[in-house]
Amino acid sequence: MGNMLEICRLTRVHNCLLAVCGVWVGAYMTWLHPQYYGPVISSLVVFLLCAAGNIVNDLVDIEIDRFNRPGRVLVREAVSRKKALMLAIVFSLGAFLAALAVNREVLIVGGIAFVLLLVYNLWLKRVPVVGNLVIALLGGATFLTGGLAVDPALTWVLPGPLIPAIYALLFHLVREIVKDVQDIEGDRQNGIITLPQVIGVRPALLTALGIFFYWCS
Repeated sequence: MGNMLEICRLTRVHNCLLAVCGVWVGAYMTWLHPQYYGPVISSLVVFLLCAAGNIVNDLVDIEIDRFNRPGRVLVREAVSRKKALMLAIVFSLGAFLAALAVNREVLIVGGIAFVLLLVYNLWLKRVPVVGNLVIALLGGATFLTGGLAVDPALTWVLPGPLIPAIYALLFHLVREIVKDVQDIEGDRQNGIITLPQVIGVRPALLTALGIFFYWCS
């Protein structure tokens, strides 16, 4: 039981469940009558991809987390790196197989999300703003995935999942900038250049605040 709890912490299961909620909101805003098969399987795709991405993030960031987040599972060695890597691979394969069972559009979006997660964790997170935008895009994509699982054509018709997707993108962008401010010392020590380091903490927070007010308007 204890090991399962640590795996839940490693995958940040609460974040994965929030992503699943996005799928259902997107599906609800697309269907003309209730449909369940596509959204259920797409929820599994999103959950597994989110879990795999979080594991890879912790694997790549283990040295940074020793400074910024010493309570993280891999830092405490509550789960071994080898087991974490195996879980990430299994979750990624599971997401791919599940996407195959929905439709081509969900498979394509899932594939793009997988590639973006890998590129982000291995490279783009070290590129100011671009890494933040990637995470923001992935946050918005959950709503579109739900729509695509129901009707790929109606997904892009307003009002529909495109609206919450844009709001989610802006919300995640604000969140990522604030996180960069919180992690500035650990990032600096590990050679990761973020927006607050480039323009300063106060301008970065003002940028996040400006995006937030635009998001609320």
